Amino acid sequence: MSGFPDRASIEKLRYYGIRTVVLHLRMPSLPGIHGYALPEPPDVNAAAAKPIAGLGVTRRQAGSIVIYAIGPGPAALHGTN
Repeated sequence: MSGFPDRASIEKLRYYGIRTVVLHLRMPSLPGIHGYALPEPPDVNAAAAKPIAGLGVTRRQAGSIVIYAIGPGPAALHGTN
């Protein structure tokens, strides 16, 4: 997921049936987590600014989170045998 959102990461998400990704622009403080939690992708602000044209993904921002909706992809549009 380090390249998210890119073609490879989107296809991997589709493969696993993941349809929504929430990207936190600020690392939240989580209970039970001690030390540092590393963000994935490493530069969340750069990831949020990456173009998504042609990936079959929509993006919207709500405060400090970016919500991606992963569409079904080209195979679903053309059917499979």
